[in-house]
Amino acid sequence: MRKINLLVILVISIVSFGCAAKVHTPLNQEARENISSCDIYIFLQQQEIYAEIDKSKVSMATGGGLIAALIDSAVDHSRAKKAEASIMPIKNSLVDFDFGNTLKKEIQNSVKSVTWLNVGQINLEGMLTEENSDRCFVNASASAILLVQPSYYFSSDFKSFKIASSVHLLPKSESLQKYKTESDERPADLENAIYKNVLTYQEEVVKEGEKEENLQYWTEDKSIQVKTALSDGIKELARMIAIDINRTDLPDQSSKGEKIELQGIEGNVISRDNPFVIIQLDNGAMFSIKAPDNPSVAQIAD
Repeated sequence: MRKINLLVILVISIVSFGCAAKVHTPLNQEARENISSCDIYIFLQQQEIYAEIDKSKVSMATGGGLIAALIDSAVDHSRAKKAEASIMPIKNSLVDFDFGNTLKKEIQNSVKSVTWLNVGQINLEGMLTEENSDRCFVNASASAILLVQPSYYFSSDFKSFKIASSVHLLPKSESLQKYKTESDERPADLENAIYKNVLTYQEEVVKEGEKEENLQYWTEDKSIQVKTALSDGIKELARMIAIDINRTDLPDQSSKGEKIELQGIEGNVISRDNPFVIIQLDNGAMFSIKAPDNPSVAQIAD
């Protein structure tokens, strides 16, 4: 059973090399008019929150080799154990938080505004694998299916919290097949998507400090800040899904409008809904950022 889970690596690549490659395929206007109904499948990649680690780079520094690889593996394992121990109080405080059903409810509310999509079923699934996506594709009665693959985590320094998700709209009806930008023999292969993007919610600590200070911000008062961030992030992810899928044939839209840099993310403002700012990067990826009351926003000249 092959897992399809490169999301966090993709988000890091998007932020680090934002203009390197397009991740956004906007929905063709004509294809939109041929969608009679849509089922949504939310694939839950994880059961609990986690923290990224700074990967060991001994192999990179030494040119590789078995010994260097073993050192990297041992260091990464040790760092992962420390990160796990650090966030255990947060995990314990979230034991009653139902991420999947909360996201399902918010998506259900959000897509009501996208009337032409005619959303039918919204289903919660396990890991996104070829077997699972094939099964969902076969069982769906709609003309298209939207696959949502969320992940939620802290940065390695606990400066930021993110909820990131890839989204892929796969055509099922015969009338939609001609709009595929690429083609694969597996109907449920993500390469067949007629719309796709990576959507990310990001929230940073109010006052950045050392790693332990940042962690304390998230753990104090029974992790109230994490619970708030989860609720806000889920709502914003659902809102971005509705906004983005509704923006048809707009590959050049990212070059229009107010261009800003906020919390290290540079792009064009798509929406402001205080305190949230939705930004689209040059490669089409979309971020919703929770800005402070008086954010230091860098205006970028054309």
